[in-house]
Amino acid sequence: MHRPDFEPFRAQLNALAGIFGKKPPDDLQVQAYWNALRDLPLELVEQGVRHHIRYGKFFPKPVELRPKDERPGGGPVHDTAFRAAAENAKRNASANLASHDRLTRAKAQDALLTARLIGMDEQHPAYAETKRAWLKAGDEYIAALTGRGRA
Repeated sequence: MHRPDFEPFRAQLNALAGIFGKKPPDDLQVQAYWNALRDLPLELVEQGVRHHIRYGKFFPKPVELRPKDERPGGGPVHDTAFRAAAENAKRNASANLASHDRLTRAKAQDALLTARLIGMDEQHPAYAETKRAWLKAGDEYIAALTGRGRA
């Protein structure tokens, strides 16, 4: 967008605010949206506004007004390097779980269960069981670290 597009852009945001039951954005908010979207032509932003009016539930964040192919892929899990690093970490964790060293096994078990818990909603049927296993793995980790408890 270019400077002459600023007022039509503001009008689009004001229209969205009216549709979604919000007060019109102040100058600072409009400027923040402008900075986030100014690399796009006004026509693409208007298309994003129309799409959001049709399918959105709440006043949009700037990213929701960008074309779908311009949006981030939904987080780091869509990044090839991130996926490769995650696969490597899983392989290492699996090898560590098979280790004869008690502390190495305990660290790997704790790391895997922590990752599983972080990705799980509290309402998930397996959440309580996973949390119990995680707490048990934490106890085993402390025991291995201090040299106490079962081997």
